[in-house]
Amino acid sequence: MFDYLLNYLRDYFTGELFLFHTELLLRIFIAFFCGAFIGRERKARGKGAGTKTHSIVAIASCLLMIISQYGFMDFLNHYSGTEVNINHDPSRIAAQIVTGIGFLGAGMIFVHKKTITGLTTAAGIWATAGIGMSVGAGMYFISIATTILIIIVQILSHKHFRFFTPATDFEIVLSVKDKDKALTYITELLDENEIQTTSIETEYQSDNLFNIHISASTLHDLDKVELTNKLYCNDTVISAKI
Repeated sequence: MFDYLLNYLRDYFTGELFLFHTELLLRIFIAFFCGAFIGRERKARGKGAGTKTHSIVAIASCLLMIISQYGFMDFLNHYSGTEVNINHDPSRIAAQIVTGIGFLGAGMIFVHKKTITGLTTAAGIWATAGIGMSVGAGMYFISIATTILIIIVQILSHKHFRFFTPATDFEIVLSVKDKDKALTYITELLDENEIQTTSIETEYQSDNLFNIHISASTLHDLDKVELTNKLYCNDTVISAKI
């Protein structure tokens, strides 16, 4: 028994099967590194899905792709040359990766009032699964190139690169007692904070009180609490809501 095991191991490590399995293992390691690099960027941004999640998604997708390609070779070889008709579609398991990853991505998207978060992370998970599948199929160059491209897109879309950052639209509703003085202060304050106004509407209320409705946008992070406190620094502002 011991001699048989030694002979089996010797034949395995010196045969073509070992080289084949080594290549498959290399694919899994490449998928791991691709997923880890994408996840590292997400983790640096403080996102929920980081290095571990992206790495596992890439590894699992690569493994399922390998199973889809080579997992049934023994079964097919057993019936090859016989009258048994075997219909083998290697894309079936791989196709389920896309379906399964959709549920994982959907769990990362959150909607709070009018704000939607998690879209980029969900898209990154979906892309990571695609990279894992391509590595599993042996497309090393395109997998690594896609990984680099995704990381570049994520970095360039960060807030420090404002050319790629969409503006944040918001509204300011105020009640003031001196319209002209209040508007002068408000417009100067918004200009100082690099906030663009798209429309300003005023409405007379009563007893020299006015309602002011401002539609604005900014490319910077909007600190609503700080901006509200600055609005209240002027004695003409009675109430402010952003």
